Amino acid sequence: MPLPIQFEVIAARGGYESWASGKDQYLELKKKVRDYLARYEQAPNSLHERVGKLPIDCLVTTNYDYAIESSLPAASESYKRELKAGTKYLFESTSCRNGVDFYHAHGVQDVPSTICIGYEHYLGYVQKMRSHFLNKADEDHPSSTEVIDNLVKGKASDSITWPDLFFCSDVYIVGLGLGFSEIDLWWLLTLRAAYFSEAEDIVKASANRIVYYDVFKCDAGDELAREREAKHSAKAIALDGLHVEYAPIAVRSYSDGYHKVLNEVENTLQS
Repeated sequence: MPLPIQFEVIAARGGYESWASGKDQYLELKKKVRDYLARYEQAPNSLHERVGKLPIDCLVTTNYDYAIESSLPAASESYKRELKAGTKYLFESTSCRNGVDFYHAHGVQDVPSTICIGYEHYLGYVQKMRSHFLNKADEDHPSSTEVIDNLVKGKASDSITWPDLFFCSDVYIVGLGLGFSEIDLWWLLTLRAAYFSEAEDIVKASANRIVYYDVFKCDAGDELAREREAKHSAKAIALDGLHVEYAPIAVRSYSDGYHKVLNEVENTLQS
């Protein structure tokens, strides 16, 4: 069962009323999630350190913890943005370390209201992104893509959000299951595909690159067969239709797989 559905089932059985207005009806349940994560928080490992040291200037994570940030030494130019209690949607960077802006797309554990785990929160993200990208959309005015146009043409504002990055920079997706329940991310990918499909040729030429690395375990000797099989999966077909490069990585251990992916990403970024 997908995690968002599990969360909604728990909420429904607990009497949490998602339709009630005035406050976050799921906040107490999210606090329990926060407490659980705090009890089982893991120390950063070598993979966190490698990700944090990639030659990039932005890093987006759907994890609620700060493992990647804490794997890096704090420098004089580092900062952590103070989040107000009750903040629900995180679009801007939450911190900066060694010149890398960190974005927590689905919230952070020390501000429970930001934890995106149920469909009510996912749907809210979709609506917020729609309002951000497709402004001036009503019955009398056709939807405007001015925000996206400026991103693609390098005229973005100083305040870059993590959804903006899907239009103005190359994106390498690593360590994310990207299940079909991640409706905010799938909606964002469909918006991008539709935009570049309709854009003028001169804009199409500046389309950024998005690569999804799908790491999974298999027995020794089955790697090539499993990777060929994975290319015919529903996820691979959907990503191909959205102009996202699908890169299956079949390995004997997840650790080996992610080190292999990071090697490829580093080589690409340095070439």
